[in-house]
Amino acid sequence: MKKLFTLLLTLALIITCFSGCGGKNNSKKDRDISPQGSSDSSQAGKTDLNQDSTNDEEVFDEGTIASLDEIKNKLIDSGYEISDLIDLQKEFAVNFVDGFNFSKDGKKSFVMEFATPKDSKAYADMVIESGYNIPILNGRFVTLVEATKGIVTDLELQAELEELMDAKALVPEQWSNTEDVATNTTDYRGAYDLMQNITKSMNTILDQALAKNNNEHPEGDPQSTHNVFPFVFGSIPIALTSQFCEDEAILTSVESVAGMMGLSDAKAIRNRAHDYTMTAIKTRSQEPYEINAVYDPTSGGLRMVEKTDGKVTEFFEFIPLGSDQYAFQRNAERGIVNYKNGAILSFVYTKNNSKDGEYNSESDSIYPSGAGANIEWVTSEGEDGYEQYFYFDGKNIKLSVDAFGKRVKTEIPS
Repeated sequence: MKKLFTLLLTLALIITCFSGCGGKNNSKKDRDISPQGSSDSSQAGKTDLNQDSTNDEEVFDEGTIASLDEIKNKLIDSGYEISDLIDLQKEFAVNFVDGFNFSKDGKKSFVMEFATPKDSKAYADMVIESGYNIPILNGRFVTLVEATKGIVTDLELQAELEELMDAKALVPEQWSNTEDVATNTTDYRGAYDLMQNITKSMNTILDQALAKNNNEHPEGDPQSTHNVFPFVFGSIPIALTSQFCEDEAILTSVESVAGMMGLSDAKAIRNRAHDYTMTAIKTRSQEPYEINAVYDPTSGGLRMVEKTDGKVTEFFEFIPLGSDQYAFQRNAERGIVNYKNGAILSFVYTKNNSKDGEYNSESDSIYPSGAGANIEWVTSEGEDGYEQYFYFDGKNIKLSVDAFGKRVKTEIPS
């Protein structure tokens, strides 16, 4: 449930980027604050285990801000435009009292007031978990600065909002979205979970490194990577197979999820051990749609093939190679990853240029054993022969990326 709440909150936060500002100026009346307020919001929510946590004021600092109007007036004086929050922004804010959006020169965020400091801290914790914003917390009041996987992407705005809120941003020491997942899998769902954990970690390593590099090297700097946008092995069809397993009751739950992805009349079946098919109709085009997914108990590998109107439109392969190495292959992507004890040690990844075509789901397949999959298999065209090339050695990332017609080639720390 917490994961779902965080996902929904993340979507709501993204909407903030598109919300308008109408210059309205309404808020709740000023409220008195505790004389014990502290300017260091990083202490908010820290609990003395010897105290009774049933009383919010005994545990959570009331902060130094008297009212929402106090924050609003400072923003207006600084040239910001104020507008109302939209309903979606408030949807997942438990014990929300009031708030507003603010914007100036393309910079946008919002401020929320909660019933108690405990409520604002709970909301801030969820924001941190999402990774896409960092909260600045003072008592009952919260504002956000944009982030990528826990890395603030606008340091100037961060400094401005920290001064406004009389508090420091709650930047996590090390943000991660990976989990402790078993590497010895026994079914398709287990292999999927392992595969997803590895790809999430790959994307986090890349996104965090690029965000930190872009903070240090602005656009126009030869070292800048602002136009580099990785999303390695991202696939909607493979996500539809996440619950495929030998339990047919669980398997049928996939059918309801398919409806949310623009598919109708979905039916998921178990063909035989570790072999599953989902058929459906693409709602918009009315074309027949099919996904077949298989798992090999010997290698621990999985393979997914998507077909639309009988034609292969996507395939995905994930094969453990032994010695903590894993091979990935998708239509135009390949990768070899060293992964051990829940952490990525190194990886190499390439993505073909669209003009060079895609790999063939049959003749280029490495399922089930991973035969032929190695670093040379991933990088046979050389570093500059792909739309995207990334090599992570555990400390640094070497990249060569065709970014909107201009090749970005550099090495950055992770």
